[in-house]
Amino acid sequence: MAIDILSARLDELVADVHVDTAAYFAGRPSDGGAAMELFRRAILDGDEGAWSALYDAYLPLVLGWVGRHPSARGCGEDVDYLANRAFERFWRAVRAERLARFPNARALLGYLKLCATCAVVDAARANRDAECRDLDEAEAASEDRDSVERAEALLSAEQLWRTVVEVLPATQTRFAWEVLVLGMTPRQVLAAHPADWGSIKHVYEAKAGLLRRLRASSKLAELRPAGRQRAVGQAS
Repeated sequence: MAIDILSARLDELVADVHVDTAAYFAGRPSDGGAAMELFRRAILDGDEGAWSALYDAYLPLVLGWVGRHPSARGCGEDVDYLANRAFERFWRAVRAERLARFPNARALLGYLKLCATCAVVDAARANRDAECRDLDEAEAASEDRDSVERAEALLSAEQLWRTVVEVLPATQTRFAWEVLVLGMTPRQVLAAHPADWGSIKHVYEAKAGLLRRLRASSKLAELRPAGRQRAVGQAS
């Protein structure tokens, strides 16, 4: 029997989250409503019990992300430390005013995965033992890598994605995540969501429009090195 998400007890939500998580990994449909309510209670209500439940529920997932990252072995930290740094980044970044920009629990988990990537990369850089390229593999579009990289090469992945989410309508967040972060090609996007696109031409057109919108964004322009120099000059 389905629970009433809004009035459910914490233990009921946690149980539902575990059911949804198992369904997700088994390839079965899951709406993520219980997880979204846990995130809402933790972020909007400051519910420590909800924070703890989210940590317990998704710690194995985060451990897997950091453990599989190619830079994890050379970063000088164990996976537990890296997982905790990922959660800390997430807690600091996703505040109440930003929660509404994530359309569902899957988008929030996608951002948590990005935080895990950043935690490993930062540790590897600090340790100076791992070869760490710019965050292209986590952040740049696969086919338009050069055009995005030139503009954003010096930005951290976390900062860039937060700004992208602010610039784009919520309806485009998933597409931007798939193209910019996961590096999916238009053909892969079409295969993943055929009902949303109809033809690969529509995906290419949407991708071109997305990149144009990001390049034209004043918020992103301010984060680019040239934009920063202009801002300093205007302030002086």
